[in-house]
Amino acid sequence: MPPTIKKILFLILLAGTLHVTLPAQTKVQVVTRSVVKLFEYKSGVSLEIKGEKATILIKPSVDNTIKVKLSLISKNPSKAVAEEDLQYCVYKIDERSGRIEISNSFANSNAYKEITSNLSTKYELEVPAGIILNINNIYGNAELSNLTGNISIASSFGQVSFTNISGAITIISNYSDIEGNGLNGQGNINAQQAEISLLNINNTCTIRNKFGTIAIEGVNAPVNIAAEMTRINVSLGDLKRYSLNFETQNDKILVSEALRKLVSQKSGKTYFAYTNGTISIKAKTTYNTITLKTN
Repeated sequence: MPPTIKKILFLILLAGTLHVTLPAQTKVQVVTRSVVKLFEYKSGVSLEIKGEKATILIKPSVDNTIKVKLSLISKNPSKAVAEEDLQYCVYKIDERSGRIEISNSFANSNAYKEITSNLSTKYELEVPAGIILNINNIYGNAELSNLTGNISIASSFGQVSFTNISGAITIISNYSDIEGNGLNGQGNINAQQAEISLLNINNTCTIRNKFGTIAIEGVNAPVNIAAEMTRINVSLGDLKRYSLNFETQNDKILVSEALRKLVSQKSGKTYFAYTNGTISIKAKTTYNTITLKTN
């Protein structure tokens, strides 16, 4: 799907949440309520996050504790209205055997009250190495940096970004773009309608995408791409390090002039095979191009 159509669909869906467009040049009043919690980390404990219109920021802790700061935010030209509407930002923080559960939502107990403020939530977390982290977020962004653990993210109509992740990471994306730099643990991405960009892939990675784009660069470990109606761009340094197998249906594989002799066609499909190095990259798509760029 073209990016413009994708953005229009996102805005239509977002309009159904608790948000109102404010007049241009109007000074917006921001009212925030913050909650801070500390938990002692024990091996095997999982952190479960369920966000709605939430910005989720996670970085490593300096000790063996899990630090949670939850900010409930209300924006409105009227400070009084922003303060009143803030009550509809609700959250839950619960610790039970082997699990810490954190969630936010928006509840209007008064069916006749029109909420005119822009409500949102911001999570700021610090977690120890080895954490089991499960995130489910809708209409918001998740940003993870320098984490070690077992990470699972489900994101809809937002964005996921990560930097220097060690340990396994699984991302399920629905209309959420993904940007990563420094994949040091095994990666598994399953997406639709997503723009995916990965730099410095240092461990095995599997990527699936429908109706989107995939770009990989700085590949130092095997990558397997299985896509449909998705444009794929592969940027590599020393080609001798790699063994490549590309396939597209009803479209082209674009390579340098020196490599064109390795491109073949049969029954509506185009193939490219280059066998030399030990790092395997397999890429398959339909009704879109695969482009190989080399230094």
